Amino acid sequence: MNRCIKLSDLRHIPSVTRHDLPSDLWALARSALGAAGLKFDNSTGRISDREGELEGYVDQSQFVPLATEEDVMIWEFSRHIANAANRLRQGLAAR
Repeated sequence: MNRCIKLSDLRHIPSVTRHDLPSDLWALARSALGAAGLKFDNSTGRISDREGELEGYVDQSQFVPLATEEDVMIWEFSRHIANAANRLRQGLAAR
């Protein structure tokens, strides 16, 4: 698996969806975040986009690299997509 995984490169992996968010908002949020360059660094556990770092581990010893791209979608990207979909539902920008 690559060190840096971009959301836009995981089109072949379906998103984990939530029952309280419409699928069209979920798809729009995923598309917006992909266009913003959302990526996960599997060597450091940092998530960033074109504007900079969004989150990372303070104590690097707590980070365990993920094994598969599916794990990255489930454990890292899905919460960012859910947050963006909620923002879109409220009439705000995805990020």
